[in-house]
Amino acid sequence: LVQRVVKSGALKATTDVGKAASNADVILIIVPTPLEADGPNLRHVLEAAEVVAKHLKKGALVILESTVYPGATKNILCPLIEKYAGKVGEDFYLAYSPERAIPTRSLKEITGNVRIVGGVDEASSLKAEEFYSQFVNEVVNVHDSNTAEFIKICENVYRDVNIALANEIALIAGKMDIDVKKVIKAANKHPRVNLHVPGAGVGGHCIPKDPYFLINKGKDLGLPMNLIRAARGVNEKMPEHVVELVEEGLEHVGKTIEESKVAVLGFAYKGDTSDIRGAPSEEIIKRLKKMGCTVKIQDPYVNHSNGIKIQQEVFDVVNECDCIVLVTDHSDYRNINIEKLAKIMKKPAVFIDGRNFMDEDKLEKAGFEYYGVGR
Repeated sequence: LVQRVVKSGALKATTDVGKAASNADVILIIVPTPLEADGPNLRHVLEAAEVVAKHLKKGALVILESTVYPGATKNILCPLIEKYAGKVGEDFYLAYSPERAIPTRSLKEITGNVRIVGGVDEASSLKAEEFYSQFVNEVVNVHDSNTAEFIKICENVYRDVNIALANEIALIAGKMDIDVKKVIKAANKHPRVNLHVPGAGVGGHCIPKDPYFLINKGKDLGLPMNLIRAARGVNEKMPEHVVELVEEGLEHVGKTIEESKVAVLGFAYKGDTSDIRGAPSEEIIKRLKKMGCTVKIQDPYVNHSNGIKIQQEVFDVVNECDCIVLVTDHSDYRNINIEKLAKIMKKPAVFIDGRNFMDEDKLEKAGFEYYGVGR
């Protein structure tokens, strides 16, 4: 697709932001809003907006798609652009529309997902709606940038809280020797229940970060946001739980973690991608090494990260290891030759399934001591 549109002249790229902005009728700003000690930082948004504003042509539409706290587009971005480009609603238009696409499904989600739009004024709202309606199946115009910003944060907070609930259910189910996978599958048959999937930790650049937009805004407004804080705490502790499972599993088969070799399968935060942002694997690996064991890492999509050696061949990594820790749900792992894995590992071998992703019966039949999240 990229080759086709470049060849046709429909897609061009440049590193000159000013040149791009000066020739554009619509400018989308989609830059990171990193989380720092005192909360989310908007410096990249402001830097991009200032360059755009200096080169903006009259009547252009600017849309921010980065995740920001409610009020950022209207109260921070708008005055900055007006400083250089004139009055909003007359000389230019400004709206907010949250980016909603995940790795492996980006093109499908850009067109297929419902698009939320909201402008800093009614004219900008209508301009944004008109733009996205050209290629998005459904556009919901909320007619207010603050509301559109708030919706995006609420979506990711919802997911974070529900993942935390699934993780807590998994933890207590494990203590009671109850299979949490069966629990979730059966409970979700109820028409008003939608339990999420527990796991080794929540990665990516959105879900671990976005709750802090509300937590920090709540602090400013005198609202403690206790539930959101608690959910974040649960999810941030899941890598620690995985390491505890490694220690427990090795002790159960008569081995110590200090004398063991552990193979970590999957470094990316999400299956079938090379995206390592916020990946729980990094915390798991750091803790395992601190406890004294030898750690080998494999990922079919990731070659390296901050000096960490990552290999692509599973069986080379697993060979002579005492324990496997599956951290990422790459589809390659579901079809792996379990008998071959068991044959080349030190006996007895432990399998920690950090995504409750693998076939427990097959692993145990091959001779593995199996532990899923919460068990």
